[in-house]
Amino acid sequence: MKQAIILASFGVSDPKIRTETFELIESEVRQTFPDIEVVQTYTSEAVRYPLKLPTVDEYLRQFADKKIERTIVVPIFLTWISKNS
Repeated sequence: MKQAIILASFGVSDPKIRTETFELIESEVRQTFPDIEVVQTYTSEAVRYPLKLPTVDEYLRQFADKKIERTIVVPIFLTWISKNS
């Protein structure tokens, strides 16, 4: 059975914070589930648009076209506290 995981969060525009948070999570999920397609997207259009990421709905349509039978959407809720605060 072909499967996929969509990691969805509001997002953050700072590339350094994105690398230290969302991209790290994505990497861990990929390592944990090597046989499952893993993607991430952001619900904030202001963050998603410049990165040219599809929306959750667009990913679901893509996966349907690819005959992926099961997709899990994982919401990620993070609170970032700056060390400089």
